[in-house]
Amino acid sequence: GDSSNSALMYLIVEDGSRAPSASTVPLTDIILPNNHALGGFRISIDGFAGHVSLGSVSSVSRHCIQNKNGISTVLRLLRFLKNDRTERWLFDLLAFVLASPESVNVILSCDDWQPALFQMVADVINEIYGEGKTSAVNPSPEVDQSKSMSTGRQSPAVDTYTLSKPSVRERYDLSLKLYSTLLGHCARKGDEAAFEAIEMAASLQRVDANGSEVFCIILSHVFADLIERGTVPNIEQYEQGDEQRQG
Repeated sequence: GDSSNSALMYLIVEDGSRAPSASTVPLTDIILPNNHALGGFRISIDGFAGHVSLGSVSSVSRHCIQNKNGISTVLRLLRFLKNDRTERWLFDLLAFVLASPESVNVILSCDDWQPALFQMVADVINEIYGEGKTSAVNPSPEVDQSKSMSTGRQSPAVDTYTLSKPSVRERYDLSLKLYSTLLGHCARKGDEAAFEAIEMAASLQRVDANGSEVFCIILSHVFADLIERGTVPNIEQYEQGDEQRQG
């Protein structure tokens, strides 16, 4: 319920460095459902006023993901939550990632972030495919035969009824956006970390029956992220460094 989600949200933004007295603040007073946006929660500054000092309030207002173990737990839980809860968490995590580089670094420091998100994406895609059903109608027998010879199995069929559900489309879009944004961040870092991140995603194909399709979809979204955001982590710093070298 909302109390469990609030506790998990508090867990991932709390790094354990605050004073012990701060842990006595009731969660229901400071973390409230956000009814003005799609899912998610908000931190109530007013709820802090009677419990902590003004200095603590100002530091918490600039919240980001800080707890590595906490976010690792949330990522593992995502695929086991109810659909509406999963959507809200995906939206919140994506908001953290897009707004806070610190949040990105904490997620990438988790050893299991890729397996958790890959399986999350695979579950949604399998749901769209109708739990692994294969196509009963072959609009192009020659194409289907060549595909079967190359892959050794029939291509999965899309369940149009499932795809028409807003919940499925939202989980599909949000999970792929979150995964591709994080992989794009790895790619922009360059060095061996970029290759290792893509190799890890490729190696996860074997964990799902439709793993090759899942990886191709993820990779296309990573390319889209690199086209949209570029391949340099911070273009302004790069240009300044180039000017200094030329000067």
